[in-house]
Amino acid sequence: MLLIIGKVSGLKYMLSFIILLLLIASSAWAQDFDKGMEAYDRGDYDGAFQEFRPLAKQGHALAQFRLGTMYAQGLGVPLDYEKAAMLYRESAERQVVGAQFLLGISYYHGKGVPQDHGEAAKWFRKAARQGLPDSQFSIGNMYAHGKGVSQDHIKAHKWFCSTTIISPCQRQL
Repeated sequence: MLLIIGKVSGLKYMLSFIILLLLIASSAWAQDFDKGMEAYDRGDYDGAFQEFRPLAKQGHALAQFRLGTMYAQGLGVPLDYEKAAMLYRESAERQVVGAQFLLGISYYHGKGVPQDHGEAAKWFRKAARQGLPDSQFSIGNMYAHGKGVSQDHIKAHKWFCSTTIISPCQRQL
């Protein structure tokens, strides 16, 4: 019995140690990401790249999103739509709403990925459900015109009414 209690105590100690390490790593991630954002906001894209790249490789969703944006716009890196789309996907799968929207844009226009309106609709819908107005408008527009989804004016109206970009619901009053 004493042996079991000793193992449990040792396990609790090890678990506490692992949690502490994760908190320290998380804090370092936040500091490095903040440094990257400061560099990005100053227009120091080389500095931002140096901060974002290792974080993105470690799975930091916002660093993946920012790095994807840099590749999509050629900011401090060569313009590369394929890398941008790959980074957007990694970030979008971690629920970063901006990445979901931009991955939808990538699929809609076929930039870095094969053009696929159905896949674009999927990502616009995910971002729209999180409340992103640009995505709500985009998915509404796809329903209105039957691009990537079956044409459905009721669903289009629903999405248009949920966005703050344009509100046909208010115009009806």
